[in-house]
Amino acid sequence: MISGTAFSQQKSLQKSWIKTSVEELRETDPEPDTAYLRYEFDNTEVHISFHPGWNDYHQTWVTKGDKLRIGTATWKIEQLTDSTLTLVSYGFRRMNFLAENYLNQKEEYLHELGEFNGKPLYQANRYITPRYKKKNLDEDLRKQSLDDYNIHNSRTLLMSFVVTEKGEIENVKILKGIVEGYDQMLVEQLIKTSRMWRPAMYKNKPIQTQLFYKIEFLDSIVEH
Repeated sequence: MISGTAFSQQKSLQKSWIKTSVEELRETDPEPDTAYLRYEFDNTEVHISFHPGWNDYHQTWVTKGDKLRIGTATWKIEQLTDSTLTLVSYGFRRMNFLAENYLNQKEEYLHELGEFNGKPLYQANRYITPRYKKKNLDEDLRKQSLDDYNIHNSRTLLMSFVVTEKGEIENVKILKGIVEGYDQMLVEQLIKTSRMWRPAMYKNKPIQTQLFYKIEFLDSIVEH
């Protein structure tokens, strides 16, 4: 249960929390919520992520008693410890989180791929992952509009890359491309983010990991 002063509660929240389970409290029977969700609290903002490696948007947050307001939504804090956080909105859902620095101590979440540059290489995943330190990776990569290219159907882009234990970007590969010029622009912009990443951590030590970046251009049809 929550203990200590309001100040200590605020400080306890200021870390990265990864959703591990959801209990639906609605009368209807919604689809199971298996989507990735991370809340990373700093002094005034919560950085909300739907991807393990980077943030998607940001909102202000504040606590009052056992209530946590994120943007315009209010949750009740049912449990808060060093490693666990449970938020509930009655009539909606209950969400259980574990702290990132607790999850990345677990060997079962460490998936080795082999070696890269003579060192072990691991697959980034929901719990052990590098993190882009700036606010929006998509904005930093997509410097050029797809409208500049003669694309006549929806496309999907997929590329892989390695984030080293120093936060450097290496071994960028286009696994599925759109068009050569656009693909090359994304590779160049991604390489520019080198050193802007916090490396994945395992048992408090940085490790190098392979990560994927995917864009689905489902509405990118351009007329002839």
